[in-house]
Amino acid sequence: MEYLIFFGIGILTGIITTLLGIGGGVIILPILLYITNIEVRVAAAISAVQVFFASSFGTFFNWLQKTINFRYALIFGISSGITYFFSSYFTSYFQENTIKIIYLGAVVLALVLFFIVAFTKL
Repeated sequence: MEYLIFFGIGILTGIITTLLGIGGGVIILPILLYITNIEVRVAAAISAVQVFFASSFGTFFNWLQKTINFRYALIFGISSGITYFFSSYFTSYFQENTIKIIYLGAVVLALVLFFIVAFTKL
């Protein structure tokens, strides 16, 4: 039954993030934390795997559509991959509540930037 719950969460977050064009971590972390009741480090690791698969399939689809600028994608991918690797290592030194506060700050910043861009295009 537990596998079905995670499978359903994967489908739900895949649909929502694809339709809205937002990162999976924004959606999947709160769902994993509050529906499955796992600790934040485990949820972050699951989110990283989800982002990898979603990005891989999205990249393949966009490659087929010829909508990727590979130069920008490689620069962004390499820099974020290196940062992700080292940040994952350092999360073991933070308390769980500190990680949640950092996450909340990142989500709030993303929402503010989203609305700034959305309202400047009106």
